[in-house]
Amino acid sequence: MFFPAAALYAAAIVPLSLQAMTATRPWVPALASPMAHSREMLFGFGLGVVAGYLLGGLPAARLWPLFALWLLARATWLLAPGSAAAALASAAFAVLVGAATAPKFLRGAKKLRNRAVAPLLIALCGAAVLIDAGSSGGFPAPSDVALTAVLLFALLMLFMGGRIIAPAAAGQRYRQGEYLDARVQPRLEGALLVCMGVAIVLSLAPPTRIGAGWAAIAAGALAAGRMLRWELWRCRGRADLWCLGAGYAWIAVGLVVLGAALAAGIPPHAHVHGITVGAIGTLTFNMMARSSAARAGQNLARSPVIYVGTALIGVAAGARLAVLAVPVPALPLLWLAAIAWSLAFVLLALRLLSQPPP
Repeated sequence: MFFPAAALYAAAIVPLSLQAMTATRPWVPALASPMAHSREMLFGFGLGVVAGYLLGGLPAARLWPLFALWLLARATWLLAPGSAAAALASAAFAVLVGAATAPKFLRGAKKLRNRAVAPLLIALCGAAVLIDAGSSGGFPAPSDVALTAVLLFALLMLFMGGRIIAPAAAGQRYRQGEYLDARVQPRLEGALLVCMGVAIVLSLAPPTRIGAGWAAIAAGALAAGRMLRWELWRCRGRADLWCLGAGYAWIAVGLVVLGAALAAGIPPHAHVHGITVGAIGTLTFNMMARSSAARAGQNLARSPVIYVGTALIGVAAGARLAVLAVPVPALPLLWLAAIAWSLAFVLLALRLLSQPPP
């Protein structure tokens, strides 16, 4: 239930945000600021996908109320932004998701780096609670919470992406009569975790963000090296793995772009889109499609939807980042990014809604 709803919300919220921020008469006034757009993309769409992915096996009696609370949080914010009802619904959803998912990693994970997902989820859900706390000028500022949340999402994707892509690549190489040496890279993963942890902690306060930038750049370089060692180009007939690899590559690119802005002291409002559009968009798209196809017993590699969707999200991310570098009017590029993003998630929602139950 979370996946098709989150896909439809993602498809609608981006063009509605752009229209609200650029038109004299916004259709949805609640989205008429970059901060409102960030809030709903990170903690509406993003946390909704996390809930759908990690709440598997939860009894329907607990799952349906959580889904209803997610819908309530979205509706109250869009209809009454900044209200106590919107903040309470959003906070309640985040707290309940954290309470339902974090203990799974504390109890079930044997390795320390796997147990680190629990505090990561708690921090991410905590950011969802705090995003509204400083809306009236208090501490922490919503922009500070949003920046830290972007890095938390990047770390979560680095972890989950590695746990999905590496075993799948190793399995495909085995079926080809080959062996993948770099399936597990504990030292590199440890260094990546340390760099991301430093970046997240230093991002909390503006005076230390230069250090956060350099840590993010180092993490991006490590992520790129980790992905290259998986040798996904050797997985024959598995373009679905290449699509996941594209999402992982966007994490590396996004961390370097964001880190460079932070290290140079540049406000990173636009520089986060390598992570938020490229990485979050591509990986959530592919993970939702992959998880749903597995539950329905379908072969995702034969579906053109994932290739078209991954390409469209790549266009969206490229167009959004091109605004930073190309000396042309920004609005056409922004609309290109919004339309490409929305088309991708409409395609995904149609696929999810048309799949038979498992």
